[in-house]
Amino acid sequence: MRPSLALACAVFMLSGCTSLGGYPDRPEEISDKTSKLRERYFLPNTDVLATYAGKGSDRRAYRDEVVYGQLQAFDLMFSDFVEQLYKEGVITNLSLDIMGIGVGTAGATVTGAAASRVLSAVSAGIAGSQTSINKNLYYERTMPALLASMVAERSKILADIERGLSLSDDKYPLGRALMDIERYYHAGSIPGAITTITEKAGETKAKAETSLNVTRDKAFVAADAQERVKELVAIVKDLPPGEAYTILAAPPTQLDTDTSNMISTVTGTTIGTQQFEQKLKGPANDAAAKRLLTQVLLGIDRSTQNIGPWKAAIQAAK
Repeated sequence: MRPSLALACAVFMLSGCTSLGGYPDRPEEISDKTSKLRERYFLPNTDVLATYAGKGSDRRAYRDEVVYGQLQAFDLMFSDFVEQLYKEGVITNLSLDIMGIGVGTAGATVTGAAASRVLSAVSAGIAGSQTSINKNLYYERTMPALLASMVAERSKILADIERGLSLSDDKYPLGRALMDIERYYHAGSIPGAITTITEKAGETKAKAETSLNVTRDKAFVAADAQERVKELVAIVKDLPPGEAYTILAAPPTQLDTDTSNMISTVTGTTIGTQQFEQKLKGPANDAAAKRLLTQVLLGIDRSTQNIGPWKAAIQAAK
């Protein structure tokens, strides 16, 4: 395809997609409305805190006026932000990227260079378009989740502000309200949404781990689980010399991190090392090996699936 034709097709694609922004035109410009709000409720035009301090008995009414005025400004800006994300989003970005790639590739292929250069340019065009598609698909799938987080967090903070405005200005002064409005603004940003999602993921993980630990603890101290371990501990005392070390040297099931750390703390080494063998193998070390095996049995997972192999190994060594 000649470069002029490629460019024309790309421009046609781009112009055809601009009507797919998802929002109708507004009857008035957002900038016109926000400029008036800036003059009345924001620095440097108006020092609302200084004005608030001089209001006397009218401070609550002025506080409410400033809060709702600033909220309206931030809502207008957020609405414009969301509109721009859709109007200049994935489709337009993809068209622009492919148009740039197509023009660059066409320029490389019409210089009369060798065939290898032509093939390289085509290859670069394909690779470049693939990168663009991947990038914009990622954008398309991620942004709705971020926007949903923004809207939810903004609603949560707005509820806090509304509760504050129901109080007298001595309990919810304008300075405190402005701090909440700043939170409201931050919640409507992409970094704010990422922070919220990350924090909630951390909270969910912590709750899940707590629930899991509670479940494990209940199973660990259950009467039947304790009886299983008690039975094995009684057998360990009567094992023939050397058998406790043999079981420890080749554990019937994989030891968890806590148990492995306990062994390292008690012995100063780890299973399978020469030092471990020197400390626990042989008649002189049999009592130490039995004590360590008992400690291991008291700390391992006490489920039937895990205890079974240990029971089999200990009974076979009797």
